[in-house]
Amino acid sequence: MTRLLRQARSSPFFHPHGIFNFPLPDNAPIDPQSSVMAAALLAAREAANPTINSNNFTTPIYVAERNTPRVKVTLLGEVKKTMQEAIESVPVPAGVKADAGSDKSLGIIQPSTGEMFEFWRFEEPEVGVFTCENAGRIKNYRTFSGVYGANTAYPGSNIHWGGPACGMALAGGVLLRSEGAAGIFPHLIYCAIPKGMISTSFRWPAVRTDGEGGGILEEGMIFRFPPDFVPVGKTRIGRALETAFRDHGLCVENGAGNFNLRAESRMARDASDVWMGPRGAINSLGALFTKGTPEILKEIPFAQLQLVDSTYRTPVVE
Repeated sequence: MTRLLRQARSSPFFHPHGIFNFPLPDNAPIDPQSSVMAAALLAAREAANPTINSNNFTTPIYVAERNTPRVKVTLLGEVKKTMQEAIESVPVPAGVKADAGSDKSLGIIQPSTGEMFEFWRFEEPEVGVFTCENAGRIKNYRTFSGVYGANTAYPGSNIHWGGPACGMALAGGVLLRSEGAAGIFPHLIYCAIPKGMISTSFRWPAVRTDGEGGGILEEGMIFRFPPDFVPVGKTRIGRALETAFRDHGLCVENGAGNFNLRAESRMARDASDVWMGPRGAINSLGALFTKGTPEILKEIPFAQLQLVDSTYRTPVVE
């Protein structure tokens, strides 16, 4: 049986003083256009039914043992020499399944080595044969900043590595199941917004974008509740999200068909679905989602969010 991720009440990924884990200071600078951008984010949430994705268009994260056999993953499409070299030897656990959405995302960590691998459009066309269309390899996921750059993640890495369109690490802003069960998300959280509402420009911590220029929101924008904000959510998950938005922020990470957050996919476990419970139903016994996720998200007072200024940096940037 494949061993899968277990976690304590803190994020296991990336440098504690990097963008994902370093708490936003109370005096973090606020963008002069904050109210305009917050209104645009609210409009993005309302443009289509918002969701917390836990099945499609999210991220399965598998744990490889020290003795997990290493195999080649073949990069399809454009030739990217250093990226292909980085995925010539990947510890792929038996029975892995990429996300069921068209992105086919997949994350693999190996605690014994500290390595992390991430893939976009990962497939197994034949038994034991693996392909992808983009990838990333991180030499030490405990000390990496979480932002791809020139040799920052692994020798030969650059801003075009990784799964997300913004060039940040795939697993960084995902809601882990153990965090949901504990009622705390102690890190920056990703959101995707309708693709037509994203600008062609971007800001740190994003290093690239898939924006098409139909809106003013930029990938890399970080929104937060004011430091004195008191969570008002009507569900445990809602209050945990509001707390995370206040303390660590909500980051625009990708374009999508609707506004959504990514929760660790149940495809990464052979156990029951903790988000929807053993019965696979909202508000069933053991389900973390006690309401439909559109309702959970719409209860969060997005109008009170503030946009952190583009000059803000954490102590560890790369």
